[in-house]
Amino acid sequence: MNAVVKLSVLFAPAEVKVTGPKEAKPGDTVTMTCRANRSNPAAEINWLVDGQRVQGANTVTADPDGGWTTMSNISAIIRSQDQGSKIFQCFTVNKDLGETMVESHVLSILYPPAPPTILGYTENKSIRAGELQRLTCISNGGNPLPTLKWFKQDTEIKSVITSNGNVVSSEFLIETEERDNGLEYRCEASNSATDKPLVAKIQLSVHFPPTEVTIKAIPPKPKAGRKVKLICESDSSNPASIITWWRDGFLIQGIPDGVLDATHGGQSTRNQLQLNVTSEDNGARYTCQATNEVLQKSVHNAITLNVMYKPEFYSTQIETFDIVEEESTFINLTARGNPNVITYTWTKDGNTVVDIQEKKEPNDVKETGIISNGPILNIINVRRTDAGRFKCEATNEEGTSETTIVLNIQYRASITKVTEVTVVDQNANAYLECVADANPLTDNIITWRRDDFNMSRTKESLEGGRSFLTIYNVSPEDSGVFECVAYNNVGEEDVKASSLVVKQKPTIARSPPLLKSASENGETAKIICQAEGAPNITFTWSHEGTTVSNDVKPEKYDTETSMLGLTTWEGVIYVKDVISLDYGLYECVAKNELGFDSVKINLDTIGHPDSPAAVKILNVTHNSATLSWIPGFDGGRSQAYRIRYKETDYPEYQYADVYPRNATVFTVSGLAIGVEYIFSLQAYNDLGFSEYTTEILKARTSSEAPDTETEQVMTEVLSEKGELPRIIIISVSVVGTFLLVLNIILVICFVRRRRKKRLEEESDQTSSKAATIEMYAPSSYNDTVNGETASSTSDKSEAYSDGPSTGEYSEEPAKPVLATYLIDQDRDFYIPDGTSPHYSPYNRYHLEGHTTLDIQPELSHRLPYESEEEFYVDALRRNAYNQTLGEKVSYGKIGHSTPPPPPSRTAASNGELYNAAPDVRYVPFPVSRTGNNTTNLSTFNPNVLEPNSNSYLNQIPDGIIVEEEMPGHLV
Repeated sequence: MNAVVKLSVLFAPAEVKVTGPKEAKPGDTVTMTCRANRSNPAAEINWLVDGQRVQGANTVTADPDGGWTTMSNISAIIRSQDQGSKIFQCFTVNKDLGETMVESHVLSILYPPAPPTILGYTENKSIRAGELQRLTCISNGGNPLPTLKWFKQDTEIKSVITSNGNVVSSEFLIETEERDNGLEYRCEASNSATDKPLVAKIQLSVHFPPTEVTIKAIPPKPKAGRKVKLICESDSSNPASIITWWRDGFLIQGIPDGVLDATHGGQSTRNQLQLNVTSEDNGARYTCQATNEVLQKSVHNAITLNVMYKPEFYSTQIETFDIVEEESTFINLTARGNPNVITYTWTKDGNTVVDIQEKKEPNDVKETGIISNGPILNIINVRRTDAGRFKCEATNEEGTSETTIVLNIQYRASITKVTEVTVVDQNANAYLECVADANPLTDNIITWRRDDFNMSRTKESLEGGRSFLTIYNVSPEDSGVFECVAYNNVGEEDVKASSLVVKQKPTIARSPPLLKSASENGETAKIICQAEGAPNITFTWSHEGTTVSNDVKPEKYDTETSMLGLTTWEGVIYVKDVISLDYGLYECVAKNELGFDSVKINLDTIGHPDSPAAVKILNVTHNSATLSWIPGFDGGRSQAYRIRYKETDYPEYQYADVYPRNATVFTVSGLAIGVEYIFSLQAYNDLGFSEYTTEILKARTSSEAPDTETEQVMTEVLSEKGELPRIIIISVSVVGTFLLVLNIILVICFVRRRRKKRLEEESDQTSSKAATIEMYAPSSYNDTVNGETASSTSDKSEAYSDGPSTGEYSEEPAKPVLATYLIDQDRDFYIPDGTSPHYSPYNRYHLEGHTTLDIQPELSHRLPYESEEEFYVDALRRNAYNQTLGEKVSYGKIGHSTPPPPPSRTAASNGELYNAAPDVRYVPFPVSRTGNNTTNLSTFNPNVLEPNSNSYLNQIPDGIIVEEEMPGHLV
């Protein structure tokens, strides 16, 4: 058994479409057609024209696939008061389903603009050449908005076009030049509603200075003592220039010579100057300056006179030239003359000086003496005999001149005579003499000196090159060497010694090393006796009361006497093949004419040395101490020294051996900072050691080390601790590396786990948002909302997660998903406002690279709508949907409710400066800035620029009109 059920399905039309013309002029009749696709039941069509209901003729036809197709036509006459655009809205109502669909069509009404007006310049007002002149052409109204063009004479000029409401302006910047004086600039305004362009004209009046001046001399080569005329002529200037003459900063009065008409409507000025010239005027620069007094600008040029005259030497007086003996130099007596081809002749005492230019062979040139080379007198290894007068003659085509010089040969001071030794009695006066030869012979050519001597006890007398030194009331301590110094500031000083010896009886030195001597059996013993005295000292020796000498027993003894200094003498006795009977005391007697002195010296067998004497500390630093001492008797063998030291509160000593062995000053280093030490010293040889010095010698090191030595001290301290075992170093390195790698792995795992958790939370929230949109969206928008919106939301959530985060995702109420969809779905165009009276479909341009969100993934630049009408209809569709939700959506509101003014096109963006230098730029309308660094977001345009961004300017082609405010606010 079969049953048949016939279902009647109710469904709304899938599409509503309005067709008709896009443009019309006042007086035209236009017809619009609205067609609704098949539906069941048939849809009812209603019309709104500019918000007013209009009845149309509806036609319903059956569709072969089922349902009904509805079509409606309306006609309208365009009136002159209908300016801007008319909006035709088609509403399809399916009452059984309770659904309404809306489709709109925008008709643009064409009308011409108002005649253009030129701003920025007043007729017959003069401007300065070189100034930047801004010319602006303004035209009001018109649909489409007019196209403005600038022309200089018949040449089109590029300009910057901006719009603000229904006002279009075209602006360009000109750097005025002299050729702009009297030229016509023209602005033409036109659109598709005009038959021919509307024109406005201006003519510029430009003040300009002269660009150059020219000078000529008559005659070009004047002779000294004659006249010359200088003529100066300025280039074109407006107004005429004033000419002045200058020389070396001084104003010279010229003679006016007329004003002539010149290029670019300017005038040329002439002036002349008459001079009586001399040789001093050759090379003189006369400057002619042309000044435009209105502009306070000038230009100048200069001419250098070429005066002919015979040679002239720079000095007319007889000059003396000082030259040091054996040196080489030259004297240049180049004369000036015009023409400058000059020949020279040198003579001395009537004899011509050899000219090197006349020598045919190089070997003929002397290695010493004087030769000439044109104006140059070459002096080679000069000698004293080369001194004298030289005359130089200079000749050119205009005549001959001469001059004379004196050659003075200087030579260093040399001592020719000096008192070598003078011997005087005590308390008497001593006299020393010194004679020197020199050129020049200066007033203080001879001086006397002696180190560590009070020269105030002396008197110097100098007469010519002879000097006497008197030493008053001499004593034995005054014996010594005085130096006679001869110096006259030429070369080096000459020094010779003069010795003073004061008579005194002998005094034998009794230092410990000299009071002992030692020798082994069979060796030769040496006994030394030293004495101070003058005049000459003789020595005699005795042993156990018996005189001994080489005269008495030459096979056993040998004696000798020597002079160690002016008053120091040394006597030595050698005891040969020493036996036990030779040991004991030897008496030394030193005598001269004033008296004698004696001392006993003990000869003993060799042994250990005596302790050093007079030990003292010379210097202490933060880590060292320097000691000095006097050697004791060496025991007959070469001795060395050892220093013992310790901290005051530390029981153990440290030791330092002195090097070199015979040193008597040594520095102990490596001491601690700020510690007191005790020092003592002993001597030793290969037979034993002396006792340590018993005198307590203390020193404390400084408590702070110099900055430059801090690192060195640390290194030394660490080095004392010894090196760490290699196994410890390796173990610590391995453990440290393992811990570092482990920490890195733990951090990576933690970050990934936290990121995964955040992404899961964001995915849940995104799904929730998509479900909400799908629930409220009507069926006609399911594809768009469920598809693009969900995808866009997912992208933006991901973008949020890439930015700075606290680890917890929070959805801000100021960023609803629906608002994000409506704003960010298309970022390549602006939304036009159908209510705006100046909307024009020709003025669209694209902004790239800017979004309403702080962080956005990169999107491809595309146009989802093929026409402005489609975009506008889609915008109205969204608006109708928003109204069904019962609330208004804030599009892209993030912290600020006031949209910033959109940027205008400036000359700095892509315009050009006509006649402007490359480095000149002018910005007529600067981009608006907000009061803070936060980006203000527009309610109609998602492509809001950052405050400091100018990248959008580079995207605007030449000739495109940029509106001051973008129409199309959606609320």
